[in-house]
Amino acid sequence: MVSEVRIDESRASPELNLDLGNSCAQALAALHRSPGKSTLGARECVLDSPMVKVISQLRDYAKASFAPDRPLLSAARELTRRIFTDFT
Repeated sequence: MVSEVRIDESRASPELNLDLGNSCAQALAALHRSPGKSTLGARECVLDSPMVKVISQLRDYAKASFAPDRPLLSAARELTRRIFTDFT
């Protein structure tokens, strides 16, 4: 199966400022100290899935975006941009 994505940049909205909120280090610390329902969704994202297994190459690829002092939202945006750029 092949899919194609086209982006109409003329309709793109102004970029949001995501350089705010918790840092990557703060988010990681919250994950480790909060084993309850509030972090369940985030904790599920670090486990194997039926389609993707956690391997060091994937972890290393993502880690390049998540510096400890970087805002988490900004890091997530950069990772999604890198994935789009590197794999399309």
